[in-house]
Amino acid sequence: MGIASDNFTTITIALIALGILAWGFYRAKSFGTLGILAWLQSVVLMVPWLLFFGLFSLGIYLNLVSILFLLVGSAGLYIFLGKRLRAAGQTEMLRERAAARLQQQADREAIPEANPAAKTPSEPIDPPPSLRRMSKPSKAFLGWIRFLPPKPFPTNQGYCAKAIYGENPRRFTVA
Repeated sequence: MGIASDNFTTITIALIALGILAWGFYRAKSFGTLGILAWLQSVVLMVPWLLFFGLFSLGIYLNLVSILFLLVGSAGLYIFLGKRLRAAGQTEMLRERAAARLQQQADREAIPEANPAAKTPSEPIDPPPSLRRMSKPSKAFLGWIRFLPPKPFPTNQGYCAKAIYGENPRRFTVA
């Protein structure tokens, strides 16, 4: 193996690594500041190893102190970027929550309540047969003490399929 093939391998690996970093930056740009900070964290983790192995392949050997300096500096920069990323993420999350609250408040004010009596029916409605049949096999199989069947309740769109328990299941114990 000659010097030309060693240089070719080193240059190829360096170009692939730079391509991966550029692709990550391209994807991170769409997420704004949070994406760039996250990308920088990945760069900070990658660069010391790329530098060490790149110099090693070129025949330049770093001593142990230089390697430790690279790793400790990388870890410190990673922590610093992580704190900035967390702060920016919390700011963004608070901004999104405030926008969602304002949107909900605007939606509530924009839609007048046409018929408030339709929301809560005064007379109980019989549940559909499928919900009545649902609890019979489970009572027989599991026993009444261990299983409290869901009580269907009417909503605006029909019956709720969630399991609503009328009692606390922990109150019933098997003797």
